[in-house]
Amino acid sequence: MSPETFFLLYAVQQHWLTETQAEELWQAAEDDEDQRGIDEVALEMKLLDEKQVKQGREVVGLDLTAELLPHVGDYDIVECIGRGRHGVVFRAQPELHSDNVAVKVLVPRLLDDLLYLENFTQRVEALHKQEIENAATTLESGEDDGHHFLVSEYVDGTSLAQKV
Repeated sequence: MSPETFFLLYAVQQHWLTETQAEELWQAAEDDEDQRGIDEVALEMKLLDEKQVKQGREVVGLDLTAELLPHVGDYDIVECIGRGRHGVVFRAQPELHSDNVAVKVLVPRLLDDLLYLENFTQRVEALHKQEIENAATTLESGEDDGHHFLVSEYVDGTSLAQKV
């Protein structure tokens, strides 16, 4: 599920939008010639106010961008390379090296889910111990200024989504 879908679900859950309004907003964003985000279309249609859009963006991670998050841990963010249900993936560079790494930053809505964070930590520890052929190597994980992140080897090329 895309972050924009989560944005809509969050808006409905908060009773800011009805399901019908969410469907209309989704269609309007799909038809938008300027390809603006669903949040911008919601403002234009006056379905949500600026405070609601800001809160929704923060909760689902739409505001996690290279411009707004210039670094995390010891890594300088270069560009966003992917978004998913649980986080945003950036190409980054360690402060002391020029090699690229991939940094996945968890979306804020997961930070209150202690069970998810515990499972995330356990998976990261397991990944540290494994080297799997044809899979990126996990380098480290951590937390910086409220952002939980996972750093792995950066593999340049076509994404799985592009291949499919």
